[in-house]
Amino acid sequence: MNRVLGDLRALAEETGQSPGLTLLTALFLAAAAAALLVHLCAAVARRGSLRAATPTSSWREAAVSCLATAAVLYAFGLLKGYRRVEDEARVCGLARYGDPAESEVLPKDSLLPLSSSCTWSDGYSIEFVPSFVNPGLALSLAGAAVAVVLAAIRHEQSRRNK
Repeated sequence: MNRVLGDLRALAEETGQSPGLTLLTALFLAAAAAALLVHLCAAVARRGSLRAATPTSSWREAAVSCLATAAVLYAFGLLKGYRRVEDEARVCGLARYGDPAESEVLPKDSLLPLSSSCTWSDGYSIEFVPSFVNPGLALSLAGAAVAVVLAAIRHEQSRRNK
């Protein structure tokens, strides 16, 4: 465990990130993945099979799975794109030139859509958040919304039939 924490700290320092925030984000990512696994295993153990007990519960589980996937993707994007404000020029210069030399750069960060980029006066731009994160977030959140609506419809139908 000490080796993993040491590697996280070294990674954070090499990339100009806060070791504390990097560790917190990594722990959140691990917790979200563990919560997804525990939820799905508990649901299977309760039923004794992979089939859902009711149509409502299957849509409910799909919504939870989609939300957990969105949480993992968001945490991953934050971890990959985070730069400390005081080190932005150094991190951007390192990413473009392989040298942390100071350069005229305009850093830009956004939480929705998740983005962390550097743009130079010559128009060159680097995005630190992987390109699959935002589409994955959109699909996961849309899937969760659809699953919640379908679960509510199924629940209402089953209540009427009783």
